[in-house]
Amino acid sequence: MNHICGRSQTQLTLDDDFIVPDSKPDILKRIADCGEVIIEGMKAGDGRALVNGKMQFSLLYQADKTGGAPDCMEGSIDFGETVGMDGLSAGDTLKCTAKLEDLSISLINGRKISVSAIVSLELYGENTYMSSAAVDIESGDICCLKKNIGMLSLVENKRDILRVREQCELSANKPNAGNILWSVPELRNVETKAAADELIVRGEIHLFAMYFPEDDDETIQHVEETLPFTGKLPLAGADERMVADVLVVPAQKQVAVKPDYDGEPRILEAELVLDLDIKLYEEQNISLMTDVYSVNSRLIPVTDEAGYDNLLVRNHVRCRAGDKMKLNSSKDKILQIISSTATVNVDNISIVEDGLMVEGAARVSILYISDNDEDRLGSLIREVPFSQKIDAVGIDTDSFYSVRTDVEQLITTMLGGDELEIKMNIGIDTLILSPGTTQVITDITEEALDYAVFKKLPGICGYIVKSGDTLWDVAKKYYTTVEKIMDTNKLASENIMPGLKLLITR
Repeated sequence: MNHICGRSQTQLTLDDDFIVPDSKPDILKRIADCGEVIIEGMKAGDGRALVNGKMQFSLLYQADKTGGAPDCMEGSIDFGETVGMDGLSAGDTLKCTAKLEDLSISLINGRKISVSAIVSLELYGENTYMSSAAVDIESGDICCLKKNIGMLSLVENKRDILRVREQCELSANKPNAGNILWSVPELRNVETKAAADELIVRGEIHLFAMYFPEDDDETIQHVEETLPFTGKLPLAGADERMVADVLVVPAQKQVAVKPDYDGEPRILEAELVLDLDIKLYEEQNISLMTDVYSVNSRLIPVTDEAGYDNLLVRNHVRCRAGDKMKLNSSKDKILQIISSTATVNVDNISIVEDGLMVEGAARVSILYISDNDEDRLGSLIREVPFSQKIDAVGIDTDSFYSVRTDVEQLITTMLGGDELEIKMNIGIDTLILSPGTTQVITDITEEALDYAVFKKLPGICGYIVKSGDTLWDVAKKYYTTVEKIMDTNKLASENIMPGLKLLITR
């Protein structure tokens, strides 16, 4: 089983200035930008965690040159942070979820930009442990009391990578592709499932790309496609009955132009390297000894409290969200929306009555073509709030939960005039574990039976069942067995009610 040994949250403020590369034209104005956080390394220490990574950004801008054709530049800001975490020890496994809270790119001059970002890190440490518990004893004259419990056992806890490569061919009305100007590959509808000795990852790559035609550096073409994919990762010991809890984060994204069968540059290939944080659980129903005695000797069990996890909820919920917005009438009119992308940020998860309340906002970025011939490309950003209750009867403050979100569907349309509508489906994948404890036997000491006490007991007697009595308690008290009491009193089951009269023979 695994045990959470520490949690911590922190925010980083990153800022730096960047010079436009010599091969790029001057910047006239910003059109759009995007960014993501990549964790490159983590290390657990005594009471602290060390995390390093980078924030990558891309800037699409209108060039300050004749014709005003757009261009783009990329960059990254490295970071290293030491975060205090009580309960963490060197050697523990460290997990980190990074989120880009805010990204701001401003123009200093035509050859220089200022980039600032707010990155939030959520960390927790865990260690894997085993608990010993007796399940049986091989002796004919010993009586055992057993308890059946359902528990979730941790089978695998590891990190791995999966490379996904998918292609799409340009439609017949599109010219051959030259240089790619701007590309945004997004993961959507991600689903993970355990199978025989492997992990199956399914999903979609929502690909948007802008490119210059092969023989034209002025006219911009754009492509938007949805590319389904299925990836398989070897995972020894896995089977379809196991529960997979997998965090999938794109670590690298690349879009390239490839030749088709005729050698023409008409294939767009999206390649993603997915960082997988894998937990694989197996539901088990085991029988543990909780008490023991013998009619021929005195047994003293050594007991302990053992903790375990029950699977409370494992489900996938689709949350609908949307918004309508009025456009600024003083700005250029939108002629066509050519791309819309979104990232989901969860702001708060709280335990409510019989469930979890998940609240957050989706940051929707819209790229469009305006009616201004000198300033054709433009963008706008809208925050779309959402909230969703996840039903979980029996959840409490001690429960452990894991919540993953992704964009399943996103549609942006012009309603006419100056009004725009956003509709989206947000997938929420939830795993909730409920902790439990039970008394277990770890050892038994055997002593000779005190026959003086034994002889004082009557050979045969009557007993009136009291509230809270069980046949086990009665049999243990009078040095007999449950089976013998049931046979003597012709009982059909071990359930006894207060007031019942029993005949006990030693």
